[in-house]
Amino acid sequence: MIIGKFKREANRRFIAFIDINGKEEACYMATSSKFKKLYDLKDKEVLLEKNMGKNTKTKYVVQALKDNKEYIWLNLKALNDLYYKKVLLENDFIIREKQISNKLRIDFFNSKTKELIEVKGILSENEETLFPTFKTERFLRQLKEINNWKYSKKLIIILMNPNIKRIKLNEKYEEIYYQLKRGLENGLKIEIFRIVYDEEFSLKKVPYKKYRNSFKI
Repeated sequence: MIIGKFKREANRRFIAFIDINGKEEACYMATSSKFKKLYDLKDKEVLLEKNMGKNTKTKYVVQALKDNKEYIWLNLKALNDLYYKKVLLENDFIIREKQISNKLRIDFFNSKTKELIEVKGILSENEETLFPTFKTERFLRQLKEINNWKYSKKLIIILMNPNIKRIKLNEKYEEIYYQLKRGLENGLKIEIFRIVYDEEFSLKKVPYKKYRNSFKI
C-alpha cells in the first residue's frame, strides 16, 4: 500500500487529488457521488493501490482512509471483489453479475441453489446511519424483482466504517422503504459484514438485532 494525504475531490467524478510525498497527484475515486457528503476526508491519511485497469489516466486508486487509528474502506468498486474472495471463496457455483431478467441484474447468483445475492456498502461518519443513503432507481427496480423471486434471496450490507452501530431503513425514500419492508416479510435475508484491516482487508460477519425498521449491531 502507498500512503498519501487527501486534499480535495475534483469537479468531475471519479477523481481526487492526493498529496504523495509532497506532490499533489490525481487519483481514481470509485464513486459516482461526492464523498464529502458522507465523510470528511480533508487532510486525512489515505491508502492507495496502483491502478491496474486498462487505458487508465490515473496511476493510483484511493482504497481506504485512516481515521482515529481505524481504516475506513472507500473503494466502492471493489466491494464485490472483496465479498467474493473473502466470503464466497470463489465458489464454482457462483456467477457474477448475472442477468436474471430484462429488469434484474444481480451481483451474484448461486447456480446450484438459485439464490440471488446483492451487495450494498454503507459509508458514514456516524455510529447510526440510514439505509440506503441515496435513492437510486436501479436499487428500486432490483428490490421489486427480488421480492418476486420464489427461491432464496439475500441482501448483503457491508459497513465500510467498522464503527457503525445501528442502521435504520430510510423512510424518506418511500418506495424503496416499502420494498425493503415487503422483502423482509417475505423471505429476504439480511447479512451484515464489517470491513476489518489486519495487514490486509477482510470481512467479518456481525450479529444484529432487528427492531421494527432498524438493525442494532
